[in-house]
Amino acid sequence: MVRVIIEHQVKDTKEVEPVIEIIRELRNEAMKRPGYLTGETLVNTEDKCNLLVISSWRSPKDWQEWDTSEVRLKITQPINQLLAKPYTVRSFEYYLQRENRVWSTF
Repeated sequence: MVRVIIEHQVKDTKEVEPVIEIIRELRNEAMKRPGYLTGETLVNTEDKCNLLVISSWRSPKDWQEWDTSEVRLKITQPINQLLAKPYTVRSFEYYLQRENRVWSTF
């Protein structure tokens, strides 16, 4: 499983709702994709313009296929003009640790 964290820094608080609406649209489309598991959107308690989108995918391949899909790119495009800087994407895979050994899940 892979967990993807996308951070958005919105230019102004009045733009937060439009960005969240786009994120909702992205999530609705992602839910139709193979490998999508869960998603959530968080707002920074100290900076309401700072948003985190966290999603879980069955595999890195599933995430990459969605990330590069025409549907995602088309929906994401309007977000760029509402952000103070380009959004960042980080992905992480789970691992298990047992008896001082790391057991990879991938």
